[in-house]
Amino acid sequence: MPEHQPVLSIELVANLQVQPDLDYIDATLGAGGHARKVLLLNEPLGRLIGFDLDQEALSIARENLKNFTGRVSYINNNFSSLKKSIADLNLPQLQIGGIYADLGVSSMQLDQAKKGFSFRMAGPLKMNFDSNGLMSAEDIVNNWSVDEIAQLIIRYGEDTFGPVIAKAIGEYRQQKRIADTCELAQIIASVKQRRGSKIHPATKTFQALRIVVNDELGQLAEFLEQAVSLLPSKRRLVVITYHSLEDRVVKQYFKKESTDCLCPKELPVCFCHHRARLRLISKKSIRPAAEEIKTNPRSRSAKLRVVEKI
Repeated sequence: MPEHQPVLSIELVANLQVQPDLDYIDATLGAGGHARKVLLLNEPLGRLIGFDLDQEALSIARENLKNFTGRVSYINNNFSSLKKSIADLNLPQLQIGGIYADLGVSSMQLDQAKKGFSFRMAGPLKMNFDSNGLMSAEDIVNNWSVDEIAQLIIRYGEDTFGPVIAKAIGEYRQQKRIADTCELAQIIASVKQRRGSKIHPATKTFQALRIVVNDELGQLAEFLEQAVSLLPSKRRLVVITYHSLEDRVVKQYFKKESTDCLCPKELPVCFCHHRARLRLISKKSIRPAAEEIKTNPRSRSAKLRVVEKI
């Protein structure tokens, strides 16, 4: 398995303003790439709490972070359970210095056929971050109506070919149940050509399926609210996104929570009584440098956004 390369790691720790002896929450631990950099900066007493739905990812992180034993807590749960999970840990004298999340699907997940995330390798149509997840991509492509699949691809894949792809899926499954990632990718490629694009025809449909299977946007919205609630004043929240749907959720939430009145501009007085809880550190997203994109092409679509609790 290739070595995991955390995306925008220098920018993350710089904007998080990691300080010695404070505790940090890694909401998407993965292989622990970002966590390692944070733990090197918040020593000697600072702790890290890492969340991940993937039990295998947590096992890899434990191995990668074994030199920090005693300073790391591992939580096998979705980051939408942030507040309850932190409370259940009952860590003494918890001093949260910051919270961060990298929303990308890691290389180790993409490169394992059994996870079902990749259309480049034959594997089961799962796409669950949680191995015990109740829904799978196989359920959707075989049991949802053609119209429902088309709308899923349009909305969550942002692909106007949704109806064409859905029709092809509907016709194929009348003859045979779709159960393999490459099988689905071939169905899509048969009706959607690259036409000079570097992106594989199945990319957007696979993205759409993964988002719905894991309720990614709903879980993200819940995480943001809980993270802001947990953050002490003057501490920061950093989020790295990879596609426009999740970036829109983060951008709009940060904008709303960094604004006082949310009433329509034409109203003479404020009726909402909303007060800003956050301060935008950078109005524009932070992107990877050209050198990082060259050495780690999967970073090319990454955007980092950062806010500070008022």
